[in-house]
Amino acid sequence: MPALISIAILAFTGTLIETSMNVTFPTLMRTFTVSLQAVQWLTSGYLVVMALTMMCSAFLQRRFPLLALFDTANTTLNPSSFAITNPRL
Repeated sequence: MPALISIAILAFTGTLIETSMNVTFPTLMRTFTVSLQAVQWLTSGYLVVMALTMMCSAFLQRRFPLLALFDTANTTLNPSSFAITNPRL
């Protein structure tokens, strides 16, 4: 039952993000000075990456313990996010 609730929440969140991204097309076009086609490709790419992430996460959860996945994600993503946000690096 918790898995079903998680899937429902993820489906709702994905739909909400997709809808909000479609609403921001004009803003994205002005901000990045790109065409409508480029923004649509960006949205399509985002949705493909999200689908691949969900499939990979299901595989990884079956193959590795949760704590190992959590530790790996924190050690790889936290330094990279720090490097992106720190302008001196």
